[in-house]
Amino acid sequence: MLRASLIILAPSHRSGLARSLDAALAQTVRDVEIIVVNAGGGDPVEAVVDRFRETNPQIKRLKLAKFHLANALNAGIAASRGAFIGFCWAGDIWEPEKFASHLAHFTQEPQLGLSYSGYVWLDRTGLSLGETYRPKVQDISAATLFRANPIGVLSSVVIRRDAAQDIAVSPRDSQNSPCVFDPNFDQHAALECWLRLRLSTDWEIEGLATLSARCRQITQVGEPMEHPFVSWERMIRKLTPLAPAFFSRHKRAARASLLAEISAQAVSTDAVRHPRRAMVEAVRLAAERA
Repeated sequence: MLRASLIILAPSHRSGLARSLDAALAQTVRDVEIIVVNAGGGDPVEAVVDRFRETNPQIKRLKLAKFHLANALNAGIAASRGAFIGFCWAGDIWEPEKFASHLAHFTQEPQLGLSYSGYVWLDRTGLSLGETYRPKVQDISAATLFRANPIGVLSSVVIRRDAAQDIAVSPRDSQNSPCVFDPNFDQHAALECWLRLRLSTDWEIEGLATLSARCRQITQVGEPMEHPFVSWERMIRKLTPLAPAFFSRHKRAARASLLAEISAQAVSTDAVRHPRRAMVEAVRLAAERA
């Protein structure tokens, strides 16, 4: 088995794939395969991959008709062979030592299922914003994930294959590979997966106090997604049978945290056309579910 796999997600709204591939090829860990998931990126993504594959046969490609986060991640995992699997959005950059630092983390902590890091924020063009994300890295309980998820963006994460396999679920269509990420979710696909890992297994989650990636602040575009509260409530309904007492105890505080996050995004991001209306809607939905 290969030591590591890096899955690069390349949907149509994420440019900068060449920069991500350059960074992936510069990793100090050499036994790494790179899998580009062209999820609706079309011919431009194919052209970039073709150019890199001419001299880098360890780069593989998958092509999906359209972007769906859980489906793209599951396809990449199914095609991977590494004992440890990292994720990266096209346009984000892994520092050369990132994979090595996570692999050392897993070696030091045999029960560690998922490792993540801090990162530097980039703007849409790839220039540094002069801002960093330094998350909480220890004592990551299920309650920590649920109430104030410290993991951050997907490009910060590396997961142990054994841990991913322990939470994989076979779809009704037996012809498809088991799903690590639930395809019924999009914007909460990652959080649902991390919570399921922590609630249903003995694998630990822990971070590294390093800034080992550079990540762009980009809001997903394309088909409208369901309201974050609606998606979040569906996630809760799905996971509650795993730990009813846990969700009864922590749901109110987690909901308040989500409300604060949505309200802040509605005010601060230019991706929301009507921030006041979005904030009022968030408050209304929170009041209905309080």
